[in-house]
Amino acid sequence: MKYEQILEEVKIRAQLDNLQQAAEVSRAVLEALGERLFNNEADDLAAQLPEQLAQSLRGHQSRAFGLDEFLAMIAGKTDASPDQAEHYAGTVIAVMKKFISEGELHDVQAQLPKEFSRLFGVGPGEIRKPGLSGER
Repeated sequence: MKYEQILEEVKIRAQLDNLQQAAEVSRAVLEALGERLFNNEADDLAAQLPEQLAQSLRGHQSRAFGLDEFLAMIAGKTDASPDQAEHYAGTVIAVMKKFISEGELHDVQAQLPKEFSRLFGVGPGEIRKPGLSGER
């Protein structure tokens, strides 16, 4: 899927006004995720996304932090409330899940604390395959 198509889907799902906002939200989520992933996992994920999104995952100093800090990072970059930041994160991840392999999805989730599972629309330890019912 092309970059513009991904942004259009993020725009619609996140109820944003335009593609510029969708790009900003997508970058904020992926930058925060890139900072949370270790052992070249951000690069592995980036390899499966369009370059305009992949850039946001690369070049971060990896460090461990919880969901609250993850959402605060997104909120700070998007001038959103914590609830909006969670909606944005869940939206970007839902769209991203459609375009990455099941193995890569598993690898990303394996590096995140269980509390992040709600952003992936699954319970801890589960992996929902793209296209299954119940997905937004």
